[in-house]
Amino acid sequence: MFDSHSRTTAALVAAVAFAGLPGAAAGQNAATAEAGAVRIAILGDSGSGTADQKAVARQMRRVEDDLRHVFLLGDNVYFTGQARRFEKAFHRPYRRFLERQTPNGERQITFHSALGNHDVARTCELTPDEDGVFARDRDAYGWRDEGCDVEEQLADPAFGYRDQNRYYRVDIPGPDGAVLAEVFVLDSNTLPSEHHPDREDTKQLDWWKASILASRARADEAGHEPWRIVTLHHPVRTPKARGYLFGFGGHQEDPSLLDALDALERALKGEEIRIDRALESRFAPVFASSALNAVFAGHNHFYARLRPDDDGIRHFVAGGGGIAVYEPDLESGPSEAGGGFHHFVTAVLTRDRFEYCTIDSLGRVRDHGYWERGMDRDQPLAGDRYRAVCRP
Repeated sequence: MFDSHSRTTAALVAAVAFAGLPGAAAGQNAATAEAGAVRIAILGDSGSGTADQKAVARQMRRVEDDLRHVFLLGDNVYFTGQARRFEKAFHRPYRRFLERQTPNGERQITFHSALGNHDVARTCELTPDEDGVFARDRDAYGWRDEGCDVEEQLADPAFGYRDQNRYYRVDIPGPDGAVLAEVFVLDSNTLPSEHHPDREDTKQLDWWKASILASRARADEAGHEPWRIVTLHHPVRTPKARGYLFGFGGHQEDPSLLDALDALERALKGEEIRIDRALESRFAPVFASSALNAVFAGHNHFYARLRPDDDGIRHFVAGGGGIAVYEPDLESGPSEAGGGFHHFVTAVLTRDRFEYCTIDSLGRVRDHGYWERGMDRDQPLAGDRYRAVCRP
């Protein structure tokens, strides 16, 4: 949706709102000066090194004052993840954010990346160990032709791969130090897919299941639930593409990946697993309820926000970070909003409220809303909250 708010008026109102909030520190604005709030940004399919990527990065500056974390959804370096393109496709467009510091000299903004298919395309071959298991680190891509630089991407600290692993967890603390959100960054390249239905990265899925269960145990001890977010490249749920770009693009929902993640959800909820026979023997029922709140993916070069699924999980496709875009067919799935435009998503999180805003490369607000725990449907932002989240 487009907004008709005046940027000047929005800035003045946000400044007044911020000034009236006690305890507001340098590097905050009205969105996060609210007690316990943290701002993040999410974008995918960004690493083109083109003017479109730079335009999205310029729009990200509007939220940089209180931005703490940026999550990249894969295809961080087109077209095969070459190290010689790191500077053009990643370091140069985002240098402003990578070098930004807090008043006490600490890094303000941290990037956290997921691997996409174009980060390992053609020159990197998946290689399981002698037990048929994919390693958690670079050794999963054991055969590397010249130009396979996944090892270099995992090792570059600016990309933010925790301990140089291809999947990992990011804890986002609130201003009070308590964990406000847990983000599980997955490598969907090694998960079951339509083209590789027999591929099983059981080590990754077992790690994820154990991480969710451990998270719930920590939450029970702490007395409050963090937001639990998944970021990965291939979308679990997505509308189809309306058209194609010279025969390329237009990825659909991958039934094998959907089955794998649905099976994991059922295991976490203590239900009998019947979707995927390969996974059925892997996951014993665990007496725990569904724990996820949101899934952000890329791969499709458009924006889409889908209606919450039966478990209340919000699915976003945010693949317009820089590469050429195409239009989604919003009638092909339970879509609430979307379009073929370059963009990033920013979210402001408090303990009980998840606010988001999607901004395109021209600075226009294309979608916005929020939900609180237990809400079945999202509601649009309004008034001061719209201005603080979308127009700081």
